[in-house]
Amino acid sequence: MGNEPWIERNGREFLAAFEADGIAVPVGLATELRRIATAGDQALSAFTPGDPCPYNALVAPGGVHLIDFELSGHLPVSLIAAYCRSPFPSCWCVYRMPDEVLAEVERAFRTEIVGALAQLADDAVWEAGMRWATAVWTVDATAYWLRRVAAADGPMQPKRSTGPTRRQVLRYRWERAEEVLVDGDYPAVRDVVGALLRQVAKKWEILTLPVYPAFARSRERRPGPSGR
Repeated sequence: MGNEPWIERNGREFLAAFEADGIAVPVGLATELRRIATAGDQALSAFTPGDPCPYNALVAPGGVHLIDFELSGHLPVSLIAAYCRSPFPSCWCVYRMPDEVLAEVERAFRTEIVGALAQLADDAVWEAGMRWATAVWTVDATAYWLRRVAAADGPMQPKRSTGPTRRQVLRYRWERAEEVLVDGDYPAVRDVVGALLRQVAKKWEILTLPVYPAFARSRERRPGPSGR
């Protein structure tokens, strides 16, 4: 498969964004970014749709069908699996999902993919891939959005006045990364994420990214202790 040029490019832009804004860069960050950019060479890959987001899916009588394959190709499957832990990192229509739903989605995805790539049944292999992919997507989001949200916020999708804002989604990416990158694979990236949450996101007067409307409605309909 070879490493992905966009991952390496994002690493450079990630560093440049910090330098331009005068944000302190932890020791070892540049080395970690180079390691992230080349780790895909050893990753388990398969032909994937590349961008399995809600906006690229159609709910039909027979189930949910992906309808957009413009980014399809042979990619490390971890890049797609990470959508189950930090929803839809390449999409604009991003909201939070209940933890129990995320866990069930990840179990279902892993059950299917292990049939083709048996190595992913090993928890250590699976988790290492998820941490790498989370680092990749976090660097991607930060490199693209950090400078763009510095002056002002706005909707993720410019043609829509409602929905998640760029700052909401970027802060959510950092929060998820801080939760996932806990086993020491990428300590400098995690340190940067923590610093961004404390020094940058803390100043933003924004609401927490809401859950997907469908889950919010289902919780509203859920009966209370009396069953009513």
